[in-house]
Amino acid sequence: MYYVIILFSLFTGVLIYIFVPAGTIRNYGPDFFWAFAFVWSINIISKTSTPISSILTVTIAGLLYELGQKFEVFQGTFDLIDIIIYALGACTGQLIQPNRR
Repeated sequence: MYYVIILFSLFTGVLIYIFVPAGTIRNYGPDFFWAFAFVWSINIISKTSTPISSILTVTIAGLLYELGQKFEVFQGTFDLIDIIIYALGACTGQLIQPNRR
């Protein structure tokens, strides 16, 4: 069941990115769903991770990606709000995941 939720989250992010016109939802929706799926994946793979370590891992990964964009290591535009959305997606995923609080 957990894999279905992860795949659904990833797929939802892709659909938003492809089909929703430019704007707030398109700019930040995929980041939220991908961070949500990432935290669920961490919790499935690592049975010893704590809730805070899972959230921090996703948030730090997002921060590093955004910094990579800022310093032109990755293609894209640095956006501080993206980092907040990564953290929000990770926190939401962590909070609603059964038996992982």
